[in-house]
Formats: sequence, structure tokens, C-alpha cells
Amino acid sequence: MALDLVDYERKAREAVQAFWGNRAKARQKQIEAGKADQGERAGVTAGKNMDGFIALAL
Repeated sequence: MALDLVDYERKAREAVQAFWGNRAKARQKQIEAGKADQGERAGVTAGKNMDGFIALAL
């Protein structure tokens, strides 16, 4: 399977936006539930932070 670099810059930009957006959503969800993790951990424990980068690898 060949590496497809078509629209790489757009896909990378979207992946970075999704990364930070997912962190913010995870943190907000924990705050609303009243059980936020300490520090930056709240934004990374949801497990979806890297999902936006899947399109770059496939």
C-alpha cells in the first residue's frame, strides 16, 4: 500500500485541530461531571486525542 500524500497539509491541520479540540472536550466533560482529573490529565484520559491523525497514516 502506497503512502498517499494528497491533501497532506489540510489533513495535518485538521488532525492538529481535532487533537486540541478533543482535549478540550474531554476536560469540559470531566468538569461538568464533577470529577476532573488533576492538571493536564483531564484532557488526555479520554483516549481520543490521536484519532485525527489516523487519516494521515491510512
